[in-house]
Amino acid sequence: KKRVFQEIDSEMQCISGPKQKIPMDAALFVDGKKEVPKLPPLLRVFHKPKWMLSVMNDSKGRSNLSDLDDKRISMMHPVGRLDYDSSGLLLFSSDGKLTQKLLHPSNEVEKEYV
Repeated sequence: KKRVFQEIDSEMQCISGPKQKIPMDAALFVDGKKEVPKLPPLLRVFHKPKWMLSVMNDSKGRSNLSDLDDKRISMMHPVGRLDYDSSGLLLFSSDGKLTQKLLHPSNEVEKEYV
């Protein structure tokens, strides 16, 4: 990202100005080489209702997280789980390192069940 801004500052760009909007899926080239920008991690807070499984699919056809009508969810995974008959806050993340930090017992992240 820093290198791209340096290229723009040195006028080696093919855009019309600093306020030009570029689509998220646009191909970016620096020195003739394609650069793939890294998307920022996604984090979503969700209130899981009772009688929904904390998994993305269920062979028995029970209500589960894949039933949510949210395209962003398909790019994320649940961070932990809640029991089928409980409700509460459930995080979704696209960042595997964050998920590991939150879930690994050695990090002693407090979880509260009421």
